[in-house]
Amino acid sequence: MDNELGARIRALRKERGLSQEALAQALEVSRQAVTKWEDGSSLPSTANLFALSGFFGVPLAELTGTPEVAASPSSASAMSEKAHVKRAKALRISAWVLLAISVPTLIWCAVQHFTAEPFIPEEPVPPNAIIGYADTTTYIYTVSKLPTYLFWGALLLFAVGIGVLLTPKIKKWKGKTHDR
Repeated sequence: MDNELGARIRALRKERGLSQEALAQALEVSRQAVTKWEDGSSLPSTANLFALSGFFGVPLAELTGTPEVAASPSSASAMSEKAHVKRAKALRISAWVLLAISVPTLIWCAVQHFTAEPFIPEEPVPPNAIIGYADTTTYIYTVSKLPTYLFWGALLLFAVGIGVLLTPKIKKWKGKTHDR
């Protein structure tokens, strides 16, 4: 089967001055199982491989003779971390863009609201065109709905931008213990 694995197990056992019986007792297996592993007639189970690795204090890759994959930046956790950082950066940039659009729009809407006078038509609306009752001639002011929609849209963008910027800070704050 695998004489290299058996040779490694034998070498590690002899380095530590253990008999097959002592190793078998430590791993809670039979002495015959250790003999079969060492002569290559059978292979240890995965659980026993992990137990051997832990007992001898060697990495599993070294024990089995498989090349260990180097911990490179392209590993799954590093990629996940990079993707998380990239996504967080994109969200921050998007939030700042939303704020850069919404704040001037909100300021413009406020200026228009407080300084602009309502549009008064050239001709007053005749009293018989008004449904309801009026004591005097009434002027009907017509105002576009655009500033109202613009204001609410900008306010929504502002709220989303602030929310995106504050969410990581709130999560970080909630993660800490707060002693009083």
